[in-house]
Amino acid sequence: MQKTYEPRSVCLTNIDLRVNEYQLLQAIKGTGTITKFDYVFSKEGQSRGRFRGIAFVQYKTEEEANNAIKILNSKLLYGRRIFANKAYQRVNNTKGGATTHTTDITKTTVIQPTDQLKREQKLKSIQQKLAMMEQDRKRKDEQYSERKRKTQTGLPNNENKDLSKVSEQSTTTITRSENSTQPKNSTTNTNSNNNLNNINLNQETNKPEESISQSLKRKRKEEKKKRKEKKMKKKKKKMLKKMKKKMKRKEKEKLKNSKKD
Repeated sequence: MQKTYEPRSVCLTNIDLRVNEYQLLQAIKGTGTITKFDYVFSKEGQSRGRFRGIAFVQYKTEEEANNAIKILNSKLLYGRRIFANKAYQRVNNTKGGATTHTTDITKTTVIQPTDQLKREQKLKSIQQKLAMMEQDRKRKDEQYSERKRKTQTGLPNNENKDLSKVSEQSTTTITRSENSTQPKNSTTNTNSNNNLNNINLNQETNKPEESISQSLKRKRKEEKKKRKEKKMKKKKKKMLKKMKKKMKRKEKEKLKNSKKD
């Protein structure tokens, strides 16, 4: 069995088991251009699937790997010194001069997104949802303010349109009655009077619709008054109960004092 060093790869040992992939990468950052990173987990035993405190880092050039060893060796991470050395492979010499390369450690895993990155993604999604909620709230507020304005100015747009239609119909009927050439003037007068009466009736029927907003306001005020009265009654009942309790306590104290005397 022979050992051959890999010129571009570095082996990190004695790493605290609490350190995750993201934290280790942040500690290594700036030592050189990293091409590969292996975070080693245990394969068997009770600690299966847990971090073994070993990691392998592969750099672009041999010079960067040597500089990284100088920087990272005996570096403190979570109160523990890291040891950095060149990584090596075992070479098995078999018959026929063939060689097979196997790494010195058990199965390695490629780095995956850490918990902190997942949290950042969740925070971004929550912020986007909040922004959407704010936009919906603003839109609803604008709609509510528009409705208020309409109620304050008078009837809504649909009712105003109906009134305009009624007025147009009345004008057309009047023009027709005027243009119609009949022998008797009395009939023309009666038709015009009927048309005017119809217009007045339509206006009278629309008047109560104009006062709908006022009636709603009155109802709301009455409901508020009733609620206030109920609250006042409840308060009075509570006060009476408290007063009765106090009176009973005082009477009991007086009786006790009288017995002692």
